[in-house]
Order: sequence, then structure tokens, then C-alpha cells
Amino acid sequence: MISGEMPYRQYADNNCALFAVLHAIERGERPGEPTLDNAEKEYLWEICHACWETDPAKRLQAADAIKRIGDLRAQIGLVTVRSFFFSPIDAGASHKKCKP
Repeated sequence: MISGEMPYRQYADNNCALFAVLHAIERGERPGEPTLDNAEKEYLWEICHACWETDPAKRLQAADAIKRIGDLRAQIGLVTVRSFFFSPIDAGASHKKCKP
């Protein structure tokens, strides 16, 4: 969303990409910080980090994240966000082979 690159792209070639990404998240792995070329992207990155906080008491609530993003949009005008999707998992592949 911020960098234009697929998050966790290092797992894209893995036949079990979804499981590999879920396991990475469970281990606390987060996407690397992208090159940020403006204050708006830096602000969005800060929101991402606040949402990833492992302590629920410190984690940014969804409603607060939506408000912050809405405030940013209002401040700079409508922001177009490109969506990036993971490739669908092959329905014929057996997820039993996938081990975290």
C-alpha cells in the first residue's frame, strides 16, 4: 500500500505462501520499512506499526486507524491506493504438505 510492493514478497515462490506468511507473522516478522519519500507515507507507516503492536493495550484500535487515515485524506485530498493481491492458492495443492 505504501511502497507499491507486495508485503512478504520473499514468500511469493513458496507453494505454501499463505501458511509461510502466517507463520512469519506469528513469529513477529513484519514487512521491512519501505523507502519513504514523503510525510504522508511516513504517517501511514507509523499507523501500520501502531496496528502491529503485540500488546493489545498499546495496539491502535481499528476505529482509531480509520480516523487517522480519514484525517490524512482530508488534509491532503483524496488518496488513490493501489491494491495488491496474493496469487490464489492452487486448489489442487495439498496444504497438509505445508509446515510452518
